[in-house]
Amino acid sequence: MDKREMPPPMRPSPPSPSRLANPLARPLKAAAAAEETAPAGFKQDPVWVTARDNPMRRMGFYIALIFIFFRFSLLHELMTVKLGFNTYILYILGPPSLLFLLISGGFPRALRSTTAKFWMAFTIWLLLCVPFSFWPGGSWPRAQSFLRTEIPMMLLVAGMAVTISDCMKIVSAVSMAAVFNVYMAYTFDNDDVFGRFNIAFSSIANANDMAAHLLLVLPILAYYVIGPKKNILIRLGGGGLIALGLYLIFGTGSRGAMVSLLMMILMVLWRGTGLQRIMILVVAPVAFLAITPFLPRLTVNRLLTVFSTQEEEEETRSSRTKRMYLLTQSLKHTISHPIFGVGPDQFINYDGNEAVTNNRLGPWQVSHNAYTQVSSETGIPGFSFMIGGLLGTFLILNQLVTRLRKARDCLQVRQLRLLCFLLLLSQVSFCCSIFFLSLAYRFYLPFLSGLVIALRWAIQNELPLIEKAAGAKDTRRPAMANAPAAGALRPA
Repeated sequence: MDKREMPPPMRPSPPSPSRLANPLARPLKAAAAAEETAPAGFKQDPVWVTARDNPMRRMGFYIALIFIFFRFSLLHELMTVKLGFNTYILYILGPPSLLFLLISGGFPRALRSTTAKFWMAFTIWLLLCVPFSFWPGGSWPRAQSFLRTEIPMMLLVAGMAVTISDCMKIVSAVSMAAVFNVYMAYTFDNDDVFGRFNIAFSSIANANDMAAHLLLVLPILAYYVIGPKKNILIRLGGGGLIALGLYLIFGTGSRGAMVSLLMMILMVLWRGTGLQRIMILVVAPVAFLAITPFLPRLTVNRLLTVFSTQEEEEETRSSRTKRMYLLTQSLKHTISHPIFGVGPDQFINYDGNEAVTNNRLGPWQVSHNAYTQVSSETGIPGFSFMIGGLLGTFLILNQLVTRLRKARDCLQVRQLRLLCFLLLLSQVSFCCSIFFLSLAYRFYLPFLSGLVIALRWAIQNELPLIEKAAGAKDTRRPAMANAPAAGALRPA
């Protein structure tokens, strides 16, 4: 053959610039590949893209992640007791997290939601109530503590978590904290004089507070037990921890926790899938019957008074009477001080002083109701801001659950759908439990709002790409796509 007729030798195509810069670069992930062929008319928020790729935000996010774990796990409190000195871990982690939040533009991101603005309005109003307080010197520590240590939980989560992966990491941190909570509650349990479980040295030393804390974190831990495509060992271990957690909740003898569990069951029956409804109707009675034989008789009798008051013990009857009095008084003080209230953290002092003035014997206790705690101590405006934050969180979660049920079915969508539903259960059960507790000024509610705000923003910017990738994956299965449905007649 003549050399002139031979085809020119094939030259290898030059490597792409990205390969030259990093020859070990990994293939693009499914979501990143789908971004190149995004659905028609869809465009990711430029602010979201900038925040996602900000290295300062990513660095600060991991510090905030450790901070969140310590806040929920209470590990720093156990370390203080066991070591005999304060390690100041939260002071070591908190300021750097907030600094990275500020540098990376996290404050505007955190406040992009109306729900977050309600919580910030609540914080500002809390400060404004101090000069009008029954005792300003007593209210100031509470107001500045909320500003310094509680509301930053919402800002850190809503401002630093940008992607779905970020939100999942926060869920993992809270789940690991829940594991430690169960361990600590079981190992360091210190029964009170009525035989109720509690952790005496912690910030949830009160049995009712401990039950509320577990009610918030256990539904989040359940994601790793009933979530799709989870390791069987993780399912079994997590299921055992949840069962032990339920035993501890029952062991606190908290009637508010019992009511909260009933509300959780009703929420599953209302918003759950058919399988979830069947599971809750089967598991709930079995769990109650399996746990109660291991509890003290006084604790079981106390829990049963939720359904009937005929067999109440003296302590239970006295507690019910006292709580009704405190509820009545807190409503009375709300009406008499509708604007600024009696002052943050001042219900106990104002009500006790009023009792002495009127020659009555007051209980000198907190209101034992987070909602009337806020209304009586910060007035109707403070109560309205708090309710705005709670309702905003609930509505976002409800919208996300509805949106994800209509999304193209795939593994990621199923995971997100379950996560949003479990967060909904967590919020409902906790909000019900604090109807009997004075936990309005703790970080729990702002944290939930922050996580839900971050999750909605991430889903808005990533879900269309996830659906696009799932649709492209389906089109690569012609045999499955063209296969006749089960029970359909084949052509002759």
